[in-house]
Amino acid sequence: MSLAPLNDLPAPIVRVTGVRGIGIAEYATAEISTVLRRADKPVDRIRITVARTADPAEPMEASAHVHLGHDDIEASATAATARTAVDRLADRLRRRLAAGQRHGRAHHPSRTVAAGPAPGRAIVAHPSYSNPGCTVEDAIADMADLGYEVHLYTDANGEDCLLQHVEGGHILSGAHGRPPWRAGDPALLVRDDRAPWLTTAQATARLDLSGELFLFYVEHTDRRARLLYVRDIDGFGLVVPMDLWARGVRG
Repeated sequence: MSLAPLNDLPAPIVRVTGVRGIGIAEYATAEISTVLRRADKPVDRIRITVARTADPAEPMEASAHVHLGHDDIEASATAATARTAVDRLADRLRRRLAAGQRHGRAHHPSRTVAAGPAPGRAIVAHPSYSNPGCTVEDAIADMADLGYEVHLYTDANGEDCLLQHVEGGHILSGAHGRPPWRAGDPALLVRDDRAPWLTTAQATARLDLSGELFLFYVEHTDRRARLLYVRDIDGFGLVVPMDLWARGVRG
């Protein structure tokens, strides 16, 4: 189903299967288009699907594939009803766009490490994306929404944790040792080693010399974790826990 274009957006291609009632295609078009009008890059293509799933608890799924600038963005959400699934999808797209505009680019550590000593290279700081107190499942969902390879978040116990996407699943690390999470998910490898205690200057020097793409460490001044990574255009990115950022901490 192809609907008429809205303002400067292309006509979304909407597919609805297994959904009772009428108007869901129009509703999905209106909600997703409202979100995409705020994008800071031109939207070239929009595909939206609303379909029934096999999950009896949340049988409806809404998904979107958007070509934005030079990027392809995909997101999905499930719910008990089609409209709620669309609402959740719109919220995920809204949060992803806001995070991308705030951070400039998702933190994919660069595989090309710029030459030169760390002290002469810029550090661009920004807050973590996930809300404090989130579950590991929510953090994984946020990580997938943003397309991140590594992700810093703070769990419900106040432990700063690092998620790393690897083939077949994720690696979970806690700043002060094994994260307090015991669910038996075979796709999640939980590590119990502690993050090193460093200053930001020490961390940048260590990462610069190591040739690695990122470093998860504890800032000794406040005993909270940071995620330092090599940016793909030069210098470093520094992720600060969201609650610290809200209190004015920028490093």
